[in-house]
Order: sequence, then C-alpha cells, then structure tokens
Amino acid sequence: MNYFIILTSVFLNASAQIFLKKGMMVIGKFDFAQTNYFELALAVVKNPFLLLGFACYGFSIITWMAALSRTEVSFAYPFLSVGYILVLFFGYYFFNETINFWKIFGVFFILIGVLMIAKSNVT
Repeated sequence: MNYFIILTSVFLNASAQIFLKKGMMVIGKFDFAQTNYFELALAVVKNPFLLLGFACYGFSIITWMAALSRTEVSFAYPFLSVGYILVLFFGYYFFNETINFWKIFGVFFILIGVLMIAKSNVT
C-alpha cells in the first residue's frame, strides 16, 4: 500500500508538470520585468490546463503527506525521481519531445537507484 500511495503522489506531480507545460504553451512566453501581472493572473485563472496542474499539485501534496505518515522519508523521497522518468515519456508522447541515448541511459540509472531503495525496505 505504501508503494501505491508514493507512486500516486509521484504520478500526480508529474502530471502537474505536463498540465503546466500545456497551459504555458497556451499563454506563451512572458518576462517578469515587462509583465502586466493582472493580465497574467487573469490568463492563468482562465486556463484549464494550469488549473488542472495546480489541482494535481494539491492532490500530490496530500498523497505525499499520507505516504510520509506511513513510511520513512529516507525510503519515500528517492521515489520522487520516478517523476523524471514519467515526465520524459509524457513529454515525448504529448509534446513530441526527443528521447535520446543519454536520456535513456539516465533513466536506467534512476530505475536502478529506485529499485535499490525499494529493496532496502524489505526485511
């Protein structure tokens, strides 16, 4: 059950990144020095992708708190790196971002590390 709660939080966090990216693709680039903050805030509030991203973050925090209440932080925290893997594949699927050898190589090491951490909790 702890794995499910931890991975749910990680999935929600990764999903938040994808929704925020999509929302910012709609809004476009902005510069803090030259931004009309009222217009930006209005654009954010009207953007369903950004709102979904914020909601995913909120639910991610709630599930993360549940995970931390059930397991050691030194066990749970490394699982956040699975988010890198999810975002890599979500970015490829939803935004046609590139996946190359070095990214796959990095994912391999992330997976090895997470598996080692998961194995360390087995008694």
